[in-house]
Amino acid sequence: MKTEKKNSPAKASAKRRRESIAWKINRNILIVLIPALLLMILVSCIMAASPIMKLNDQLLDVQAEYAVSIVDDFFSGKTAALSMYERETVLIEYFDAVAKNKNITDYENLPVLLDELSYVKEHFENEEVLQVWLADESTDKYLFSTGQTGTVDLPNTEWFQLARKGHEPVISDPYRDSTANMDVISVVTPVYDDSDSRLMGFLGLDVSMDTIKALLTSIQVGKNGFLELVSNDSVFIFSTDPTAVNKNVSALDISDDYKNKVRENYNGAAEFSYMGTKYSAIFKNSRTTNWLAITTLPVSEMNASLNHLILAMILLSLSSLTVLVLVILFIVKKTTQPLA
Repeated sequence: MKTEKKNSPAKASAKRRRESIAWKINRNILIVLIPALLLMILVSCIMAASPIMKLNDQLLDVQAEYAVSIVDDFFSGKTAALSMYERETVLIEYFDAVAKNKNITDYENLPVLLDELSYVKEHFENEEVLQVWLADESTDKYLFSTGQTGTVDLPNTEWFQLARKGHEPVISDPYRDSTANMDVISVVTPVYDDSDSRLMGFLGLDVSMDTIKALLTSIQVGKNGFLELVSNDSVFIFSTDPTAVNKNVSALDISDDYKNKVRENYNGAAEFSYMGTKYSAIFKNSRTTNWLAITTLPVSEMNASLNHLILAMILLSLSSLTVLVLVILFIVKKTTQPLA
């Protein structure tokens, strides 16, 4: 009994020495370790943020490019085919004849001409072409591949001023065709005489805007993003936002910077606010139509994946730090026992 009482103060002293040594070692290790790990977490989050934001921008860019490629692929074949008829003899003879007698039905080679127009339409049989036609300033009338005629009113058509300026096929902005009772787009090539000096008339074809819309609806921009197609007159001719369809950009409650970028056919990235929500967008021009394709995504949605990654990294790092601290405490305790 006396021996146990005599040894108790020694044991207590050894325990205090051991705990003092362990506490000092733990403190010194953790003072260095914890800030270093927290700094590593912060640096990792910052390094991860930039690639993720770039990836989101790249996804928007790819979708805008895809929309532009759909439009360009749809029209490039049509413009290439029509350009071959710029100096077609059958068309030149027709325009020259009707310029003199002003009567289309009296043209003696009308059957041959209609066969040629029908051939052109058959060439686009699988490309949603509504009609192929001729038009000229002398009669101010359409001659359709079906043999029917119709009044043009050339000065007020969507494509006239643009088509008469050069020698290349042009593509109109969508307009309402009262005969077809739908929004159509005209692809038109001017026809010149053999000397290439006198404009004889125009060869054109019409396609439905609904065809373009059907092709674009397959593109999904995130969960809450938008894909929009803007005409040369700054009208939203296609949009997955129903509140913007057929509206001019001037009519939208949106920043002036966004409106100016649309009017100037801006190409690149931009951020803007619309109806209280902040968005990030990519603008790209169509090569064939010069229409503007815009892919838009809420900034909050773009940041969501980044926030989830940062949260996961923080939780994983804190869990790792907790385990590491416990391991250090255990090792230090075991190491200081013999030292005490």
